[in-house]
Amino acid sequence: MYNFTNLFFENESDNEKLLIENNTQLKLADYIYNYIINHKKNDLIPSNLGLNNPYIEKLIESINFLQLEKNKLASTSGERNPIVLNLENQIDNSYINLKESLYNQLTSLKIKSKELEKQNNLLESKLSNAPQQEKDFKEIYRQQQIKESLYIYLLQKREETSISLAVTVSNSKIIDQAYSNGSVKSPKTKLTFILSIIIGLIIPILIIYIKGILDTKLHGINDLKEYDLPYIGDLPIIKDQSNFVVKNDVNSSIAEAFRLLRTNINFIPLKKSNEGKVIFITSTISKEGKSFTSINLASTYGLTGKKVLLVGMDLRAPKLLEYIDEKNRKGITNFLIDENQILNELILKMPENENVDILPSGPIPPNPAELLMQHRVQILFDQIKSQYDVIIVDTAPIGLVTDTLLISKFADIIVYVCRVHFIDKRFLEIPKKLINENKLNNMVVVLNGTDHKKGYGYGYGYGYGYGYGYGQEAKIPWYKKILGLKK
Repeated sequence: MYNFTNLFFENESDNEKLLIENNTQLKLADYIYNYIINHKKNDLIPSNLGLNNPYIEKLIESINFLQLEKNKLASTSGERNPIVLNLENQIDNSYINLKESLYNQLTSLKIKSKELEKQNNLLESKLSNAPQQEKDFKEIYRQQQIKESLYIYLLQKREETSISLAVTVSNSKIIDQAYSNGSVKSPKTKLTFILSIIIGLIIPILIIYIKGILDTKLHGINDLKEYDLPYIGDLPIIKDQSNFVVKNDVNSSIAEAFRLLRTNINFIPLKKSNEGKVIFITSTISKEGKSFTSINLASTYGLTGKKVLLVGMDLRAPKLLEYIDEKNRKGITNFLIDENQILNELILKMPENENVDILPSGPIPPNPAELLMQHRVQILFDQIKSQYDVIIVDTAPIGLVTDTLLISKFADIIVYVCRVHFIDKRFLEIPKKLINENKLNNMVVVLNGTDHKKGYGYGYGYGYGYGYGYGQEAKIPWYKKILGLKK
């Protein structure tokens, strides 16, 4: 029984060795097969892995040799060289043969592995009847022999690979050994640092300069000086969204600005002093704050106790009624059309100031220009000048329509509102031309929406801290002085 047991153990050990070796060959063949499928044809195939198939090994070496020759020729003569194309065809044919050989090798190894596993199961079933202690000892001994043989096999393959690499002759040759004097050629630190400083200065200056050239908006008093326009005051930006900013108990910056504007207007000499003062409020285009200026300037005069009338002469796009939340009321249009219309019936009271009355424009007519040329316009101004101390007239934008020019002869003073950061300063040619042609008499310019933190405008006198004192020019930032910008 003991001899038969030893025999079975020896047979099983030999069969286990064969099974391990067969599985190793199976994994190697599977690795090479997957490699040539998943990699490009230009890549070299791993060789000398220990695959027990001389034909496959030689085929791999042949493919690698052809690939090296092809790459060498292609680098000097191009991909379309006939020799390169011939080598590529040989490589393609060799790849096909290699795939078929590996596939057959994998099939053969799988069949052999199944047979060895079947033989191993048969031997294990026979050994099951052997004494347990002897069986365990033989199992340990068998595993030792298997691992020892496998370790020796791997060592042998490693030595073979090392010898193969050692005898390979390199195709490169060192002519001169590399040397250095220790100095850095690139990057040059000092030059890089200097260029960084220069670029860091030039780029911001260019940006500021180009921005100043391309910016054509009106920004402040210096732009008015370029066009030689008379400046009388400015109105600052406010956060309050209310339309009525001038009240009896309000001392805000915008309220003081309107008070200063009223004072400056009073210094303008008039030809006639026995009648009501007529002040026209106009602008170049819409949305420059013309109606807002009219309402609050009228309120400013009303606080002095004078009898003030606010007239809406913008017959095309009236805004006064919207400011006092009134709609669809009769006004100037009705008076000019209907000779029986009584003017006093059209006048309203301003809710914020008892000394200020409002004469709205009325319905929008189809022919406002022709309507303003009628004789009843003269009657209108004669009546209101005899009844009121100050008449503030909200007129149409002078840069869009001719309505204001048609009635400009009735004005004692014309306040031209220009909104900064909104209107193109080239539009200032319009008021300049009108002054030069004597079409607008006693015209003064008010800047609306100025920001005194940025130095636009003059300020509002002593004690309020809103910027510069009256009569003092706005400061120009230092970088704009260097670049020659006046804004």
